[in-house]
Order: sequence, then C-alpha cells, then structure tokens
Amino acid sequence: MRKKRLLKNSEKLNDVNYIRKVTINSKKYKLFLYIIILFVLAIIYVWERVELDAVSLNTTRLKEEKSSLISFNEILKAEIGNKTRFESIEKIAKNKLGMDFPGKNSVTLVIDNTDKKSVFEKAKELIEKLVKTF
Repeated sequence: MRKKRLLKNSEKLNDVNYIRKVTINSKKYKLFLYIIILFVLAIIYVWERVELDAVSLNTTRLKEEKSSLISFNEILKAEIGNKTRFESIEKIAKNKLGMDFPGKNSVTLVIDNTDKKSVFEKAKELIEKLVKTF
C-alpha cells in the first residue's frame, strides 16, 4: 500500500501540469502573504502618523496657551505695580473710602501690643486712665 502511494506521488511529481499548479498556488499564497504584510505595515504607518500629528497639535496648542499666560502675567504685574504706587493708593483712599490726611489738631492713637493684651483690654485701660485724669 505504501508503495502505491509513493508511486502515485512520484507520478504526480513527473506530471508537468501538477508541478505548475503547485508552484502557482504557492506563488499566489506568497503574494497574498506579502500583500497582507504590506497592508499591516501601511496601517501601522498611518496610525503612527496620526498619533504624531495629534501630539504635534497638542504641543502647538500648549505653546499658544503658554504665550497667552505669559502675556497675561505681564499685564497683571503691570497692574500690581500701578496699584501699589503711593499716588494710586492715595486716590483710592480719598475717592472711594473718603479718607483724608489728619489735620494739625488730630490725635493718633498708637497701641503697642508688647504685653500680648487684646485691643479691648488696652482700650479699657486707656479709658480708665483718661477718666482718672479728669
């Protein structure tokens, strides 16, 4: 039985049509395999390009945001400089708060809190001293 199979296989190998058929099928298989590999590589390449473009777009957006924040920071620094000038503080105190410089006959109360007493205790002591003097 084995000899018959070998004979059949050897007869097929001698047959030119069989050999052509086998080689064409193997060539088709290889071509199909190459096409699949090429397709997979193309998909990977396109995917990488899309990812790269997304990262580039994000980087550009972040750079624009950084530049706008830097310019906004500069504006805030200028505004702080303007608000801390003595002239602008004086203008706000006079116009918005109704404050004015004290006159010649004004008395200014300065409380020194070195003994850690509360303001109310200090005021009470001051009132008591004033009452005793009158």
